[in-house]
Amino acid sequence: MDKTLPKRTCLICRRKANKRMLCRVVRTTEGTVSLDATGTEPGRGAYICLTSKCLDSTLIKTNLERALRTTIGIEDKDLLVAQIKENRMRFKEIEP
Repeated sequence: MDKTLPKRTCLICRRKANKRMLCRVVRTTEGTVSLDATGTEPGRGAYICLTSKCLDSTLIKTNLERALRTTIGIEDKDLLVAQIKENRMRFKEIEP
């Protein structure tokens, strides 16, 4: 039996991809926002693809704040994007 991989949608570009090809950002029950490298942390999550266009748009747009239902400061967004770029090897790149 062929098991299909779960699909998720990028918050910025709305492209659908396998769950492992996107990185998950999570808001924990304490209200902190962080990168979920394993994809299993509890809390409200949103997915972002690893293209530089989407990562740069994350800093400007409010889509992430809306999806996580919280406010995120610009310093925290910068730190989050830096964490995603550092951990890029854990995720597979989306084919253009």
